[in-house]
Order: sequence, then C-alpha cells, then structure tokens
Amino acid sequence: MPWPEDVREEFEIVATDRARLVYELCLGLGQRIGDILKIRWDHINDGHYDLTQGKTGKFLRIPLTDRLKSYLDTVEKKGLTVITDNVGRPVKYRTIA
Repeated sequence: MPWPEDVREEFEIVATDRARLVYELCLGLGQRIGDILKIRWDHINDGHYDLTQGKTGKFLRIPLTDRLKSYLDTVEKKGLTVITDNVGRPVKYRTIA
C-alpha cells in the first residue's frame, strides 16, 4: 500500500540525506533494494538507468522520471556508486535495512 501523502511529505522533510536518496531511487526506478544499492553513476546515461537485475538477470533500460533527474542533480558524487557511506564507499544492504 502506498504511503499517504502527509506521511511522504513528513519523511521528505526529516529523512537523512542517504535515506532520502534511497527513497527517491526506489520511487523513481521501482527496483529491488539490492539493485538500487548497486547503481553506479556510469549506469545513468541520457536520462536512463541501465541495469541487469540481480534476481532475474534481465537487462533493463529504465527512463528516469523528471523528479528523480532533478533530485540526482542535487546529490554529491562521492564514489562510483550513487549510494555511499561518508567516505564514498558502496553501502551494504544491512546498512540500509
């Protein structure tokens, strides 16, 4: 069930930068969290996210929503992956869970 609008608005205000980034990627791409955590900046090209799904092995090219494009423009690129720890290393699933 989708989050009610008031809950989404509150989360967007109080979330940490990394939590908000994970949230925006999940909303904008509709992929499993494991695949979201593997996104590298070089997987995003010409307004699309190119990936091979971890569970299915299927290649996908997903267009970025305008909202996600705008949000990603505000994100500092600290490492190869989009979601990183404080020093730019990829984060593990258990860190986000």
